[in-house]
Amino acid sequence: MQVLPVPQMLMAWLFLFRKQKLFRMDATTIMGRLEPFKNKQQMIVADQSTGDIIEAITEAHKIHAPEYSQISSFFKAPTKRETAKRIFNFLKKNVKYVIEPGNRQTVKSPAAILATGHGDCKHYSLFAGGVLQNLGIPFAYRFSSYRVFDKQPQHVFVVVNPGTSNEIWIDPVLKEFDYKKPYNYSIDKKNMALYSISGVGATQAQKSRLKQA
Repeated sequence: MQVLPVPQMLMAWLFLFRKQKLFRMDATTIMGRLEPFKNKQQMIVADQSTGDIIEAITEAHKIHAPEYSQISSFFKAPTKRETAKRIFNFLKKNVKYVIEPGNRQTVKSPAAILATGHGDCKHYSLFAGGVLQNLGIPFAYRFSSYRVFDKQPQHVFVVVNPGTSNEIWIDPVLKEFDYKKPYNYSIDKKNMALYSISGVGATQAQKSRLKQA
């Protein structure tokens, strides 16, 4: 039996310790690195248009980018796939999927997402995108429609390595990591612009508001 030199043993122990620490990572651990949540929710506007929501979320992404830089290292793994899976598992465990009503779409800081413990596909995507951007991993927001002859998006999720043969999908709305649910139409956005949609199967009221925008 080969015995590792002390320095190598220490490195191996440190690696296992960090791996176990990440495995146990929960919302409380992450929130300890973020600005305290002050329970101040801000609706975008009373009668928001698609443009209002795009602008609000884009601005929120810029404002909260420094916060994501405080937590992104928790999700870093040896490969992009492992990193993406850590983000997916964390969101599935700590953020319950709840669709926001079409007339009350909100934007949230990472602390608000975790403190409230719920969010929709916009919040999942913002969190995943914020972490990936700070880790320097290429990604896009993919807006998708699951209805025949209807190009209006009902859902958004994050794709790592977009446009390649090695795409990795992060969609905590679904049960499985990297599950590629077939859609009929899609468009990728890499400029942090998001639409007023809340997940697979958006309501008819939400769809109508988008068409009127």
